[in-house]
Amino acid sequence: MTNMYLNDEEYHCLSKLDAREIIKRRYKYVHDELEYGIDVFEGELEELIMAEIECETEQEFERLRVPSFALKEVTGEEFFTGGNLAAITRGEFEVGLARWLCE
Repeated sequence: MTNMYLNDEEYHCLSKLDAREIIKRRYKYVHDELEYGIDVFEGELEELIMAEIECETEQEFERLRVPSFALKEVTGEEFFTGGNLAAITRGEFEVGLARWLCE
C-alpha cells in the first residue's frame, strides 16, 4: 500500500494501472490546539470519516484522549487499515463496521 499526493497529470497516468484504490479527501482540522487530518471517504466507503494525528513519541500518544467529535479510537485496528479498506466491498464494510461498533 502506498499513499501518494498526485497532481492531475500524475493521476491520469497512474489511473490506467490495475489497482485497488481508496478515494478520500483530506482536510486539516484544529481541535484543542491539536492539528488533525480528517479523511472523508468516497465511493465504496462513502460516509466513513476518520481523523488522524501524528505523535512524535509513544508517551505523547498515550496522553492523547479521544476527541469529543470522534466515536472511537482505531489505532492498531486491522479493519481500518488502508489495505483492508481497499479490498472490501461496501457490504463487507457495513457488516464489519457494525460488528466493530458493537464490541
